[in-house]
Amino acid sequence: MKIGVKTYDGEEYIEFFKDKVDFLEVMSFVDRELIKNSKIVIHSKHSRFGINPADINKENENKTEIEESQNIAHFCKSNKIIVHPGIIQNENCSEKQAIEFIRKMNDKRIIIENMPKMNKGVNLCSTPEETKDFLEKTNKGFCFDINHAISSAFENKLDPYAYIKDFIKLNPVHIHLGGQTIPDDTTHIALTESNIDLKGVIALLPENSDICLEVTQDIKKTEEDIKLLKSLWKETH
Repeated sequence: MKIGVKTYDGEEYIEFFKDKVDFLEVMSFVDRELIKNSKIVIHSKHSRFGINPADINKENENKTEIEESQNIAHFCKSNKIIVHPGIIQNENCSEKQAIEFIRKMNDKRIIIENMPKMNKGVNLCSTPEETKDFLEKTNKGFCFDINHAISSAFENKLDPYAYIKDFIKLNPVHIHLGGQTIPDDTTHIALTESNIDLKGVIALLPENSDICLEVTQDIKKTEEDIKLLKSLWKETH
């Protein structure tokens, strides 16, 4: 198991953790000077930044963002570029468009993240079945977001731990884990503030997992989360 932490572009966060974890996950717009000589995973911009592979009218913006992600991945010698599959927001959007756009990106570094079901629109890849089909049609690897899976399971009134097992069958090469509270479904908080069965979740993960903590940007809390993850991993593996 390898442990990393995610930040958008937090300089203090990056400086503090770059020598304390196995890798850092950063957004494609991060200052390159901050990540020199560090083990890096790149996360492309997504719908929060106006990027949507499912929208045919945004094809140019989507392509530019993928190219920028590829450029920074090349700069820091990263072998992973995480991409959201897209969201059906209006009549310009379709799963077919998202699949065709991502399939054309002939880059083995690109991996697709599963999404929560709930949104102002319809997120693609919110179930194990949808995600499996999308990965097969785009010929891409899988980034497994555990919190997104739990959110989708509760939205569908299904057992979240069975959902997690089904997603793990898709052989994720990268895993996101954050704190989460149910039933209000607050996510990406500190693991220590979570009420989900973290030990039960971690017990399901493969031995060779690359786990990125998507938690608070509070450095002290993240340090505590790393210790907790290591402790639970030792108990369960």
